[in-house]
Amino acid sequence: MSEPTPIKSSEIILRKLDDTMDVSSFDCGIEELNGFLRENALEDFRRRMNVTYVLLHAKRVIAYYCILADRIDTKVDPIRRSVRDRLKRKSDYRYTSFPSIKIGRLAVDKDFQSANHCDVHLGQLIVSGLKFQYATERQFGCRYLTVDAMNNDRTISFYKRNGFIPMIAKPSDNPEDTIPMLFDLATMQGNIA
Repeated sequence: MSEPTPIKSSEIILRKLDDTMDVSSFDCGIEELNGFLRENALEDFRRRMNVTYVLLHAKRVIAYYCILADRIDTKVDPIRRSVRDRLKRKSDYRYTSFPSIKIGRLAVDKDFQSANHCDVHLGQLIVSGLKFQYATERQFGCRYLTVDAMNNDRTISFYKRNGFIPMIAKPSDNPEDTIPMLFDLATMQGNIA
């Protein structure tokens, strides 16, 4: 049996999730992420909690992500000392929190996680697009892109490869299900304040 021809990134459409889309066949291999898309994403949108976007190929949802407003509280959040010092040095003001956008969920259907099925890494495409969008648009103040990454080697490595740094000292010692991570959008412009 021959390998399927990979889809091209030009064949992928980005849309805001709506109730006309069939998400029932989406399966990323993690039931928590599947369940969010099927059961909670539209309700959260209606409640103004977050917005979910889907990547479609031939009307099939092949990946999704949701975003929401966030902030990094330098006095409360579990931020490691080196990150806290870096945050505080970047401003002439004494901010106690910094504006950010959070990637609430990000998942790619199992059928499209392999290079055999798509000419680009869909997770990489999403993160790169978000970084570019929020670094260049400047419709509102937003210094960081944050994520509570699932606490497993694969996920942590993915976000580290994309320039995110853990906000806690030793992610491997964290008993939590997620690790808070951040990306400084100012680094996209080469002018860290």
